[in-house]
Amino acid sequence: MDSCATSATRDSTWAFPLPFQRASCVRQSAVRTSPEAKGTQDYFGLNYYSVDTVWFDLFKPGELFSNSGYPKDADMSDTNFLANIPEGIFNSIKWIERTYPNTPIIITENGVEDSDDHMRPRYLAQHLHQVWRACNFNWPVKGYFHWSLVDNFEWEFRLEVSLRPVGS
Repeated sequence: MDSCATSATRDSTWAFPLPFQRASCVRQSAVRTSPEAKGTQDYFGLNYYSVDTVWFDLFKPGELFSNSGYPKDADMSDTNFLANIPEGIFNSIKWIERTYPNTPIIITENGVEDSDDHMRPRYLAQHLHQVWRACNFNWPVKGYFHWSLVDNFEWEFRLEVSLRPVGS
């Protein structure tokens, strides 16, 4: 899963992540204007899992000459799909607050796959700590949903990858 946020903004702009991006997609990748959407946003929904580093790669024209990865010493998930980079959720919330001031923020997904709970407790505690930091700035974080409240079926991994919260 990727970290992505899509939002109808107060100035009638929509943000859409590009399909190849796995970096924090709260940076606007493509913009479309819709005047009828102006002032209609109830909240900004943020799905956050991790942050990738993206760089130019001449040998990847099919991916718009980009490549991505995590730091070599990153705390990686079971499948090496996600890295535990909790500062990214704080930075994403900060970006939302600076870009769309006073818009309520709901973290609609956050979590990591972890079949034996060796990483999930640390991941969850560190990410919730960063959300708490954001709340201490009085940024309007109104909700948090862990990925997922019940175990779900991931088509890519069949029943081999567990997404449930700690101890469930």
